[in-house]
Parts: sequence; C-alpha cells; structure tokens
Amino acid sequence: MHLDIVKYFYELMLSQNPAFVYRGVFEDYFTSIILEMAETRATNHPQESTFNRKVSYMLVECFQNLIKHAESTDTLKLAEGDGGMFCFKNFANGFVINSINVIKAEQLERLEQMVQQVNSMSEDDLKSYYLDKLENNKLSNKGGAGLGLIELARKSGQKILYKTNPIENGYYHFHQQVTLLVDNKTVSASFEQELEANHAVYSDMEKSGLRLIFKGDVSNKSLLPILDFMKMRVGKSARLTKHLTRAAHVLIELSQNITKHGIGREYGNTGLIMMGERDRRTVVYAGNVVGLSDKIILEQKLGYLCALEPQELSELHRRTMMASLLFENKHKSGLGLIEIAKAASEPIDFFFYPLDSERYLFALSVSI
Repeated sequence: MHLDIVKYFYELMLSQNPAFVYRGVFEDYFTSIILEMAETRATNHPQESTFNRKVSYMLVECFQNLIKHAESTDTLKLAEGDGGMFCFKNFANGFVINSINVIKAEQLERLEQMVQQVNSMSEDDLKSYYLDKLENNKLSNKGGAGLGLIELARKSGQKILYKTNPIENGYYHFHQQVTLLVDNKTVSASFEQELEANHAVYSDMEKSGLRLIFKGDVSNKSLLPILDFMKMRVGKSARLTKHLTRAAHVLIELSQNITKHGIGREYGNTGLIMMGERDRRTVVYAGNVVGLSDKIILEQKLGYLCALEPQELSELHRRTMMASLLFENKHKSGLGLIEIAKAASEPIDFFFYPLDSERYLFALSVSI
C-alpha cells in the first residue's frame, strides 16, 4: 500500500518537531523561504531567542553554502531528483541541518580538505583563520574561500560531519551535517547517526517520488512558506500554475482537516504533509493522529464521498456550499473533505493505522 510511506515517515519523525525536507534542484531565491520557515518554528529551548538566532543564521548559511558548491542547473546533466536535498530537524536537545548536493569529482577533494581543516581547529584558531581569510582572500566562483564553513563551525561549536557517495558521470553526492546543541556539549552518537539516516531518507524519497515533507504545526501560518516554495518551483508556466492552485487548495484543506480532527490540535496542530509525484500526477499526502470517534466520522464521510460519481459530487458540493453560506450546519458540513474530493483526479485513498486502543494514525493521499 503506497500509504505506508505516511506511516513510515510519521514513525521516523516522531521525535522531530518541526522537520522539513526538500529533494530536487536548488535555486538562490529559495533562501528567503528557508528563513521564513525557521522564523515560524516554535521551540521550548532555554534561552530561546539566542538559540533561534543561531538556528536562523545557520539555516541560511547552510543553504547558501549548498548553492555555492553545487553544480549549476545549466551544467547538471542528471535527473532533477539528483539535484540533492536540504532538510532541518528540531529535537528536544538540539537542531540538525542536513544537505546533499551534487559536485564534480575534481571539486570533491578540495571540499573535503576544507571541511577537514575547519574540523581540526580550536575555537580561537577558527576565529583567527576566519579573520585572515576575510582580509587576504578573494572570492572565487564557488563563494568566499570557505568562510561559510568556518562560520558554521564557529556558530555551532561542533565539527561539521560529512560523507560522500559516487553517483554517475563523474559526479558525487556530498552529504553535510551541521548540529547545534542546546547544552553545547559534544555531539552524541545519536546525532552522528542522523548523517546516515539522512542518506536513507533521500533514497526513500527518490523511490517513492516525494519532493517535500513537512512535519509540525500545520496551521495556515506555518503552511505559507511551503505555498511560496511551491509557487517559485513552477515559475511562470500557466499550466503548472493552474495545477499548483489545485494542489495548494488541497494542501490548505488538509491542514484544516488535521486541525479539526487530530488529537495533535491539543499540542500545536501537529501533522505530517508530503508532496510528490506518482503515475505522472502530483500527490499530496497527509497524516495525523485521531481518536476513535473522529475515525468513525472520517470513515463514514470519506467512504460516502469516494462512492459518488463526479456529477453527484458536484451537486453535493453545490448544496453544501449553499447551506454553509446560510450558516446551516456550518461546523459539521464536511465541506473541506468535499472540496478535497472535488479537486482530486481520482478517489481519495485513506487508511487508519492503529497506534493503541484509542488512537489511530490517519493517512490520506490525494492525486491531482
């Protein structure tokens, strides 16, 4: 069942809130959206403002670093999915930023040497090295003489973790991880394992056609950066813009459904939203935890909607919309689910995975 991918990532990201993953080709204009995502995240960390400023800085620096060292989209002759990955994960005791970008074999050794040199330095050495580089080195076509890497090491107080994987035609995937800990202690083995885990996530997303994953507060405010991200990805194509409008509408309706039915509404409307392609269609996935009463309601409503013919669904939508405008049965109309069913190109697929005797993971996918 393809909905198992929702369960897989729900379990994988159980201790991460929020978490964001993007797989594809990167452009410089994504930077502002990455920063917007960082600013909408909520944490309970002590000294929150200082920690959040560091997180925001490192997110932007990591993303800019990724762009500086990656091959341009003009020269990259690989499939779009091989462009790489950017993700951040918030844990109770730290924040992890992972990236994967494509580089040529001849650039690999230089980049590895830069990271190894930075990792070998003390805090004082890094400061001196940074000032020296800033004063005496010119900018190269791949950015400023490793200044970004130096600053990441200084701000995080941790070594920059990395690994490489050959792909094809003389290209490599360069995996990088920057970790910021709440207590400023040495990175534990659990955080080191995130580097390997990120490679597995990339492979799983590639196999399942996923482009984007967001786990966290799915309120409208939190979704705005994702909607901006989607808008920039399609550019000025009229066909893709129309397609995006439907996908964005489904995304918003799904977030409201999570807010309305999920147990997570007691803890900040926490849910899982994913987007990708399957069978040449855009697919939006959603997952959230519901109780037994909500499970029964959702099963009845979705079962009914999935059995309707297109013209029957259109007529139900018209009647429900009129009743909503007249404030008849406003809170139990099911208009959001009807809107989702109407926007879908095929019947909604859904499933309830038992978590315990009272809770279920409600997984849903909509093809557009």
